[in-house]
Amino acid sequence: TRRWSDPVTWGGQLPMAGSTVVVPAGTRILLDRSTPALGALVINGELEIEPDVNVELTAASVTVRGGVLRAGTASQ
Repeated sequence: TRRWSDPVTWGGQLPMAGSTVVVPAGTRILLDRSTPALGALVINGELEIEPDVNVELTAASVTVRGGVLRAGTASQ
């Protein structure tokens, strides 16, 4: 599992406002901090919002293409 907050996850630099971000197939990323206002988020792999952490996911569009967006649990 990779962390959103780790620049290595993104090739050395965190995603910036307005950018298009792709979570590649076969990759699992834990959203452990709020995002800037992204232009687009495309999820081909897995993106999980870290439980018990107050984060905001902001994007003009979010597309899940054969991937998984996981937020919370059945009871939350």
